[in-house]
Amino acid sequence: MPERPEGLPTAEELAERRRRLEADLGTAKGGDTDATPRPLSPEPLPELSETMQDIPVARASTGLVAGARPGVSVQVATVFFAAGSDDLDEQMIDVLSQVAREQQSIGGGVRVVGHGGTGASADLSQRQMAAIGQTLIRMGVPPTRIGTELGTSGGGGEADHGHAVIYLDY
Repeated sequence: MPERPEGLPTAEELAERRRRLEADLGTAKGGDTDATPRPLSPEPLPELSETMQDIPVARASTGLVAGARPGVSVQVATVFFAAGSDDLDEQMIDVLSQVAREQQSIGGGVRVVGHGGTGASADLSQRQMAAIGQTLIRMGVPPTRIGTELGTSGGGGEADHGHAVIYLDY
C-alpha cells in the first residue's frame, strides 16, 4: 500500500469533522445537535454529461485561499499529481469518493483550489481541477455545488508538485 500523502485526513478525522459540522449546523438552525447521519443510497452514479467547460474555473486568486467566506470551511483533502499530468490515480479517486460521500451526507459545496507545480502552466492546473470536478460529478456531487479557483504555490517541497486542496464549505 502506498504511503499516505501528508495532510490527508484519516477516516477517523473525517468522521470527527463531520460530527462537529453536523453539531454546528444543528446549532445554527436551532435544532438538535445530536444529528444522526443519513445513510447513503446505493443508487448508481449518474452519467457524466458535463464537459470541462461546464465546470466553473475562477481565474488566478491572490493567495492560497480566498478571503472571508460565510459559514464554515473545512480542508478535507489534498491530492498530488504527477509532474505535468492531470490523471487521477486510484488513491486520488478513493479520496474524492470520501469527499463526495461527505458532501452528499451533509450538503454544502466543494471548493477545489488548484496549485501548479514548479513551471506548470495555468492551463495544466485548470485541467487538473476539471479532472477532479468531473470525477466528483460522476460520484453524485451536483455541478452547482463544485467551485474551483487557482491558488498560488509558495516555495518549498509542495511547490514542485501540482496539487489541489479540497474544502467543504457550509
